[in-house]
Amino acid sequence: MALWTLVGSRENWITAFRSSGIWGVRPGLESDWKRLNEGDFALFYCTSPISGIIGVGNVTAKFKQDTPLWTDEIDSGKVVYPYRFEFRTIFLIPESEWKTRRIKGSEVGLTYPFIAGGLNEVANEALTRKLSERLLADFGVRLEEIEKKAPEPMLDHSGVQQMVFELGTLQHFYSHKEYSMGKERLDVVWRRVEGGSPTYVFEVQVGGDLYHALGKLKHAYDKWNSHPILVLKTADVSKAKELLSGTFHEARERVKLITLNDIQDLYKKKKEWSKLEKTLGILT
Repeated sequence: MALWTLVGSRENWITAFRSSGIWGVRPGLESDWKRLNEGDFALFYCTSPISGIIGVGNVTAKFKQDTPLWTDEIDSGKVVYPYRFEFRTIFLIPESEWKTRRIKGSEVGLTYPFIAGGLNEVANEALTRKLSERLLADFGVRLEEIEKKAPEPMLDHSGVQQMVFELGTLQHFYSHKEYSMGKERLDVVWRRVEGGSPTYVFEVQVGGDLYHALGKLKHAYDKWNSHPILVLKTADVSKAKELLSGTFHEARERVKLITLNDIQDLYKKKKEWSKLEKTLGILT
């Protein structure tokens, strides 16, 4: 596993953590992004006024997106960091303590070029060893003992939402969580082309209001002619079919019902298949 530094402002880090762990880099860093692998370690480096390491995590997935996420993207109305990836946080200092508890870059030799851009590989054995010692001493994190693979998502709402999101990226779609549709948000959408309308839209229903979920899916179909998919518990399938035969009869032939267990099975098999493709060198 490689060790990387993710460098950004306090504001961008807060956005990254609030988006469940998403980081992105500019087109000029595409070659570094391509070398990034699942399981690689990432040091969270916050720039001025913090100027230090505030946490550490593992890379879990890579993808491209064309939707603004960070403040400077939203303000300019365009994507600045299209090459993105997700990370799993292993340790993070509470935000109120970033200034007092961070590991100063100058103290461990983490200076230019290792903090030159938003994504930098620490390809230096002596520096890596020094960083590992400080991470253990300050954060209680022993890099060599952390599992390479993040735990599989659970069958709760956020876990299933994550599975559907990752399936989209594995299928080479532009995958998004919490996609805006007017005043509503769809759990996950997959888009085939940049700037295009959602091709597939998903609502994950582990508990709650089936009526509302189906209403959002029908609206997405009416608005974009998308393929609407409801992911739900096996016990709720009959209730969903009843609603599709009544209130939502116009969308009965369009809405696909997929159980939580079937999504989990698909996710595991697709991940295994993708890993095999990568091993054989034929993964695009």
